[in-house]
Amino acid sequence: MEIAGLGKRVQIFVDEGDHVRGRSLFQVILERLREDGAAGATVTRGIAGFGSHSRIHMARLADIASPVPLIITWVDAPDRVERLLPGISELVREGLITVEDVQVAKYTHRELPALRLSLAVGDVMTRDVASVRSDTPLAQVVEALLGQDYRAMPVIDAAGQLLGIITNTDLAERGGRSAHSSGCDDTSAHRDPSDRADRAGGPGHADRTT
Repeated sequence: MEIAGLGKRVQIFVDEGDHVRGRSLFQVILERLREDGAAGATVTRGIAGFGSHSRIHMARLADIASPVPLIITWVDAPDRVERLLPGISELVREGLITVEDVQVAKYTHRELPALRLSLAVGDVMTRDVASVRSDTPLAQVVEALLGQDYRAMPVIDAAGQLLGIITNTDLAERGGRSAHSSGCDDTSAHRDPSDRADRAGGPGHADRTT
C-alpha cells in the first residue's frame, strides 16, 4: 500500500472505559479499520484530560476508576477516509472525531518474517513473567502495570499455580470501585473469560472524557 502527498489524519477521542457489545471501543475501531483496508492507526493513552462534561480524568493510583482519554490516530488516503469514516463514526456514541489534511512525506514498512509453523508455543513464549498473588494489594498491581509495557498480569497461588489474570480493565471497572469503598480487596482474578465479557457489557460511565 502506497501513500504519498496529500492525506487525511483522523483523530478519535474516546474514554478507555468505552465499550461496544462487551468489547473495548478502541479495539473494535482498530479491528474495523484493519479489516476494511486502512493504512494504519495508533492508540495513545492520555494521562489526563477533560471534555464536554468539564470533569478532569487522570490516571493515578488514588483514582484508578476514572476513565482516562484515548486518542486513536488514523492517517490514510483521502478516498479511504471518506469511505470508512461513516462506519467508524457510528461506533462512537460519545466522543470527538476530527479530520485534517496532512502532507505525507513517507509511508513505508518493513517486511515481517514468515511465521514458522513448525515451532511450538514453548519456543516463542516469554518465560520471565511478572506475577501477583490473590492477596497482593491493588496499589502494587497498579504501580507494576503503569511501569511496564504490558496490560495484564497472571495471578498465582502460594504453590505457583495459575488462578487467573488481572488486567487494566479489571482495575478500571472493578478495582477502582473497591479501592474507594472497600479498601482494594477485590483483585477480580477470573477463571471464566465470559465473566469479563459480562462485566464489560454493563452500564457505561455517567461522565465521559469528551
